[in-house]
Amino acid sequence: MTSRYQKPVLDFVYSGDTDVRSFIHRTSRSNAEMIVKEGFKFYRGLNYSTDFITSTPKAVFFLNERDIYGDSVVVINIHTDIIVKYLNLSETPTYHFEWFLSAGMPEYRENKKHLTYILHKKFVKGFVYLTSQEIFRNKDFNPSYDHSRFEVNARNSSFYSEYLKGMQKQSNR
Repeated sequence: MTSRYQKPVLDFVYSGDTDVRSFIHRTSRSNAEMIVKEGFKFYRGLNYSTDFITSTPKAVFFLNERDIYGDSVVVINIHTDIIVKYLNLSETPTYHFEWFLSAGMPEYRENKKHLTYILHKKFVKGFVYLTSQEIFRNKDFNPSYDHSRFEVNARNSSFYSEYLKGMQKQSNR
């Protein structure tokens, strides 16, 4: 496979570990630095602002495809055991697992139409500054990180259910 990215960059972006779900988010370097320090802020779900990576060729594709979004790529890894655990604890298992892995309760965005979540910073592996292909690792990274807050979020999934009912009413208008 021909790529403008060096092997260490590609290996960092996609390790090939089948027990971990890998996501990337293209952004500016300053945003990437903030995400490593504070966690990944998103609304709706990871699939709205990240790309799910299942292979090195897919990583290369999305790295090239999302070029306009910034000079850095943030790498997020979450172990499947954590995903399964919290989906099983959820009162309503149809929701995005990442909702439960939030550092706190979600908050409404300014327009009150979407809940904003912050994926815990320990799931952020780090980022690559693509201009120099320099890798910045998150020293706190742990794809198997577990916290009592996640259980609270999962067991309070009725909160998300009420939110979705409200969204359905708004869209039916």
